[in-house]
Amino acid sequence: MAPNSPFLARLGGDLVRAGDLYYERGQLAKAAEMYTRAGRRHQAAGVWEALGELDKAVQLYLEDGQPRRAGELLTEAGQNKAAIPHLEAGGAFVRAAECALKIKQPARAARLFARAREWERAAQHFEEAGELEQALQAMARLSQRLQGDAEAGDGEAREQQRRVDLRRAERLAKVGDYREAAILFRQWQQPARAADMFTRAGDAAAAVHAWVEANQPERAVPLLDAAQGDLEITIHGQVLVHGGRAQEAAELFVQAGDIPRAAEALEKAGQGLKAAELWRQVGEPDRAAILFSRDERWSEAGEMYEAAGHHRSAADAYTRAELHDRAGSCFHRADEPLKAATAYARGEQRDRAIELLQEVPEDHPEFLQASQLLARLLIIDGNYNGALHLLARTGQDPHATGARALEQMYWEGRAYEGLEEWRKAEGCYQRLTALKRGHRDVQQRLETVQAAVERQRQEGSAALPDSSSGIFLDPSATAPTPPMPASTIAPGTVLVNRYEVVGELGHGGMSRVYRARDRVLGEEVAIKMLLPSYHGDDQKRLLREVQISRKITHANVVRVYDVVPAPGGIFITMELLEGPDLEILIRGDKRVPLARVRHLLTEILEGLGAAHSLKVIHRDLKPRNVILTPERLKILDFGIARMEGLDLAVTTPGQIIGSPLYMSPEQIRGEDLDARADLYCVGLIAFGLLANREPFRARTPEAVIFKQLHERPPDLRKIRPTLPGPWLALVEKLLHKDREERYTDTLETLAMLDGLTEQEAPEP
Repeated sequence: MAPNSPFLARLGGDLVRAGDLYYERGQLAKAAEMYTRAGRRHQAAGVWEALGELDKAVQLYLEDGQPRRAGELLTEAGQNKAAIPHLEAGGAFVRAAECALKIKQPARAARLFARAREWERAAQHFEEAGELEQALQAMARLSQRLQGDAEAGDGEAREQQRRVDLRRAERLAKVGDYREAAILFRQWQQPARAADMFTRAGDAAAAVHAWVEANQPERAVPLLDAAQGDLEITIHGQVLVHGGRAQEAAELFVQAGDIPRAAEALEKAGQGLKAAELWRQVGEPDRAAILFSRDERWSEAGEMYEAAGHHRSAADAYTRAELHDRAGSCFHRADEPLKAATAYARGEQRDRAIELLQEVPEDHPEFLQASQLLARLLIIDGNYNGALHLLARTGQDPHATGARALEQMYWEGRAYEGLEEWRKAEGCYQRLTALKRGHRDVQQRLETVQAAVERQRQEGSAALPDSSSGIFLDPSATAPTPPMPASTIAPGTVLVNRYEVVGELGHGGMSRVYRARDRVLGEEVAIKMLLPSYHGDDQKRLLREVQISRKITHANVVRVYDVVPAPGGIFITMELLEGPDLEILIRGDKRVPLARVRHLLTEILEGLGAAHSLKVIHRDLKPRNVILTPERLKILDFGIARMEGLDLAVTTPGQIIGSPLYMSPEQIRGEDLDARADLYCVGLIAFGLLANREPFRARTPEAVIFKQLHERPPDLRKIRPTLPGPWLALVEKLLHKDREERYTDTLETLAMLDGLTEQEAPEP
């Protein structure tokens, strides 16, 4: 039976029992003494700890082989310095490091963190202590550890590794290890920073590569001489291009077999023909065609457009090269029978031209023109009666004076002349000279016919047919339309016995536009007539609008039919358009989707491209001149357009024609214009569609003009924050004040537009 007295337990040698009994009786010091004598140091230390005897407890924990617990006890007592060696001895490196931090010993803490493989904290405190080499080693170990997780697909680990390596690269640069810093910057897609490090490391070739990767090859130009022997040819060439040495670059690209880059370099070197040949060599006929066209090498341009499947452009190029038969073939494939026939007629395939013209159905929009051309060819072949029959079928009004009507009078006269019906021929030629004395060779033919008439009279021939029997007279025609100002034309009015006015469509500064029914063709047309206060130069302007507009045959340009004289003025007939103008979108409350903006701009550029190919500049492109029909967009009002070869003397010196809200800086300054003036207006329209407002607004025209000349457009990112960056770049380039900085032409602009996304960016 165990004794119940600590004294008896001690006498009996049971020191643990004695200690327990002392502990139960609250005699803790004696209990601790018994436990110590019994070898129960851990238990004794706990009792001394409870008694607050820290030194005795620590000593016993140490004797018991528990340095960690001893250190923790010292830490809890605030004795961090004394605790560190015990915690370290017990493997509690992180706890020891934290104690070192508390006593302001970052280097010691960093080494302890390193022993615990806490590399990030180790690096931090090595750096704090100024021991950068050790900090870099810790960062490298941390990067290695994270790499394994990153390679296993841990995205967070990869991002952490990126941050660590970039920080390591920055510290490497501080200690002068530029090459290692460069390698890390390059590894984590920061080539510009890598290039700077490679340069400092004296590795010019690697620096050049990095600048090229950073899309800043111009920064590599000063390094070329030092890096030349170690560079890849293509890299060397790219830098040469940006260093203004495109010719040298092209030679290197050819040497490397990189023909497309060689062609691009030659373009930048201003050697368009050589570039075109290279584009042809690598099967890029589109690019070759553009360059051949710029150099007016029309035959080669035609071949390239044809190879690219652009038959309409090929036909135009062949026409300029006077290769009419090839032009005819391309027009035919472009489904333009009239132009194909015209080209064949100018070449050596007149029979082919006649075949095509005979295939044009009566409901074809070009039937009348086709009939006239066919009549001309029949006359040239001596088939005069056939020609007269065709001319009669066209049903031209006897009072008409448009270009088509003048031509019809001329060829009717030629047919009668061929049949030796001299008086009828004389009647045609007399009417024609009254309208346009210098039309073709009509004056000489009239003199010849009149001589024949006089000769027959002198020979006493039978009475000749009356000159009024020409096919232009309509026996049922009523008296001429009385003079009628454009401002008072009422519905029901019939103009020149043909066009019945249905109602007014709208009016501008110098004209009114009406809906009318063409009684001859049985269809509705639009009629534009000058206001009564305009005459002289304004009529010249209207005539010029017809001259220009009739040359442009494109689905996105309004079709103009004819110019018609009327008592008191002239008017033109044109395609009737149904739909609002583009202002309905720009001034609307709803944001226009990017897909629709791109579609609208594409149609505008394609229409302008057709005009620019004929060297026509619109000069007044604005939303009100762009109509949204149910089928497609239509550009109208080329009334102030500029075209080579046409009379331009219709403005007073210093006069600005156009709308200030939609005018390029060079037009305001009165400079010579080219296609880039229209591209500026496309930029204004693009801004309006994207922002639902014009870029330059003010209370007076003068203030608007000042903004157009001197101010940058508002920041579209603030108006439409979700607009992707490439859209911003497109508008910014189109609206550059210096036209040399804009896109070169509509083709280049369309190429950029085609690559834009239709998805808005996320809301910021």
